[in-house]
Amino acid sequence: MSNRFFIGQRVKATNKMDFHMENPCYGTVIGKCSGAILVDWDKKNTGMHTGASSVSQDQRKNPEQDSCFYINDEEIEPLTGMEKIVDALGLYEGQWFDIYDEYDNVMENGPFMFDGEDFVDCNDDVLAPDEYEALMTGHIEILSDREMQLKEEICVLQGQIEEKENELARIRKGA
Repeated sequence: MSNRFFIGQRVKATNKMDFHMENPCYGTVIGKCSGAILVDWDKKNTGMHTGASSVSQDQRKNPEQDSCFYINDEEIEPLTGMEKIVDALGLYEGQWFDIYDEYDNVMENGPFMFDGEDFVDCNDDVLAPDEYEALMTGHIEILSDREMQLKEEICVLQGQIEEKENELARIRKGA
């Protein structure tokens, strides 16, 4: 196994992967065989892997668990610091969630999500320090598809209301 990977390490798929998995492609290194790394993926793959030439097709899939596959080390990479935080929270990129403060109130600029680089609110603004603190010390609630749809509609309407308020303020200043 490559020196950069160890058993128990959380990893993600690179664009060199020979099969397609639903995003995000996170998994845990659980072993090796003939130089190939065995990864237990969080989500099942949607196609057969063809890499790791030293491992036969029969060995590629762990019969115990259909989410385990042998792969080459260039097909995975360690998680970044921010990805470790997202992973530890049980989130993935693009997934909306609410943040609750220490008093169990929903933070007002939500819903929130990880956009691939940072946590943002429904207006695509990076979280404020108090929101980050609540994210790390409070709790979150992942939204269902319907809740997410309704929250997105509310965000759009709030944005439109803000635009109208700004327009009204400009008119009043000009009058």
